[in-house]
Amino acid sequence: MGKDLHDRLGSMLGGIKANMSALEDRVEAMREDQQYQKVNRLLDQAVGELRQISHDMAAATLSRFGLERP
Repeated sequence: MGKDLHDRLGSMLGGIKANMSALEDRVEAMREDQQYQKVNRLLDQAVGELRQISHDMAAATLSRFGLERP
């Protein structure tokens, strides 16, 4: 579940971040816009939280079930 969460939501957030960067490159004034900067910081925080949640879920699963042997 953690991997699915990371893969699916992570790619969506990455796409949003890439599009925001493209907008920033096109509109120089956006770099100074406080609302844009706030949204960008929130997006960075969301990506960080997603990574942490995914890591925590994977660690909990590993400690509970261990490694499977083929």
